[in-house]
Amino acid sequence: MKLHIVYLNLDFMENLATNSNIVLNMVLKAAEKLGLKVDELLQLLPKGIDQEVSESIRFSTIHIPQVWQWFENQTDDPNIGFRLAQTVPISSQSVLSYLFMSCQTLGKALTQFIQYQELIGDCCNLALEKKGNLCHLHFELGIIENDIIRQENEYGTLLIFNWFKLLFSEQLDISSVHFNHKQPADITEHLKLFNCDIIFNSDKTYIVFEEKLLDLPIKFSNSSMNHLVEQQVQSLLTQLKIVKLVSYVESLIREELYSGEVNINNIAKQCNVTERQLQLQLSKYNTSFSELLEQEKQKKAVELLASPNNTIGEISDACGFSESSTFNRAFKRWFAMTPSQYRKNIQIS
Repeated sequence: MKLHIVYLNLDFMENLATNSNIVLNMVLKAAEKLGLKVDELLQLLPKGIDQEVSESIRFSTIHIPQVWQWFENQTDDPNIGFRLAQTVPISSQSVLSYLFMSCQTLGKALTQFIQYQELIGDCCNLALEKKGNLCHLHFELGIIENDIIRQENEYGTLLIFNWFKLLFSEQLDISSVHFNHKQPADITEHLKLFNCDIIFNSDKTYIVFEEKLLDLPIKFSNSSMNHLVEQQVQSLLTQLKIVKLVSYVESLIREELYSGEVNINNIAKQCNVTERQLQLQLSKYNTSFSELLEQEKQKKAVELLASPNNTIGEISDACGFSESSTFNRAFKRWFAMTPSQYRKNIQIS
């Protein structure tokens, strides 16, 4: 029996930063069109993120550098970010796309997109800054400043640029594009794609355009749908809060398991809710505190069993069981074998 579990013992606050799987799904579809074997990439990522496409299905941002490194390794293309942006389906399944299309002008659309960008990801940091008669549309995606994230910067910026050109009834005249990564050796393609000034080593990644473009009408705008789409956005945000609460509770349980006995009252206090309120919110996600606690105990047991230096008794204590016999019964219920049998199968494989 081969073990296929990756257990990351990182600071739990870092683990809470997530992106919608819509973001990854768009990139995967583009990669498939380019003939890349995306199944190999998915094997490196958490299970399920390539299934149903929804804002409420999230994946941790700690996987972002890994994704872009994979693309670089597979293609040996310094401009793979551009290649994916040119291939990605512009029509996203995100509700934010429909919200954008239900606005009459670029200014209104950007205002709403920025207001609800949490649906796309926690590290989006999309912002609109006015400087004189110019607007700076900040688009920060990278969470690690290195050459790998350069691909993400260029992918996201070109994607927005192409999206704007598609949506508006006249040419969107961009004054300049600024990147917060260092200048590549060859920027011929950068100049060709954007047809404007390109600045590297900037403090942020952003697009500069004239303020008057905020009044630009959106082609095929359906303003009558705006109210209905905004209601859907609010519903998704409520759902997302519950998803994040579950992730937060899981991380708190994991921390307390490492330090000692898990107490639901302490967990609820750290979530700034009562014990009853916590249980109620978790029930909306079709789970409970006891279920989450058991899942984390399973993960921890499997992690500790991988090391032959940990005795069964020590693992039992670390997982919060008062006696080894109780741990053995629970483990057999989880995996239909005892901890010792499980460890033996790991060693054989």
